[in-house]
Amino acid sequence: MDSLSDNLKIQFKLFLQLWLQERGDYSELHVTSTNVILEAPDRIESIDVETILNVSEKKIILDKCKQDLMRPVDYSYQLPDYVVANEDERLQKLIQIVKQSSFRRTNVHDRLKVYFYLGEILSLRGWVRKDNQLLQHHFGERSAKEVKKTAKRVFELFNARGIYWLTSVTYIKPTYLAQMEETDFYEILLPEARQLRHNEMLIE
Repeated sequence: MDSLSDNLKIQFKLFLQLWLQERGDYSELHVTSTNVILEAPDRIESIDVETILNVSEKKIILDKCKQDLMRPVDYSYQLPDYVVANEDERLQKLIQIVKQSSFRRTNVHDRLKVYFYLGEILSLRGWVRKDNQLLQHHFGERSAKEVKKTAKRVFELFNARGIYWLTSVTYIKPTYLAQMEETDFYEILLPEARQLRHNEMLIE
């Protein structure tokens, strides 16, 4: 172990922790320069190292987001208290919620709903310069861009798929949508949401 760097030791520790959590009935793990070999009482599986090195984290996130949109949902839905009739008041309420230091630690479904309604109100008002200046005033120029992008994508996705999925998804997070490549979001994930909704409407 002394010959390994501290960074490699930490990464190796994280790997072993995940391996122990997910190994299932595999009892042995062997790593060579060319293969990762998993052994169970009744089988042996060998995975080429190049295959593992070529795994795309972005593709995994995209695929899991697509699967998340296929989940069955509970069609009961309660409108949040901050969705008030007055648009200016609603926008101010949503901005104040996002500004709270505890916002990032709240339930992911609650965060998705806040971003959804923020994206909705900004879309209804046409993404006007006045609203952009208001966001910059509260968040600063850089953070305002991130808030706008996140709100826009959360609104577009769940407006296409259906509002009920806001509280039913188990994988999708606001950050995943905001950090997704533009082509992945607009050419793959969003069309998938629209197609799922369309298919369901045909059945109805």
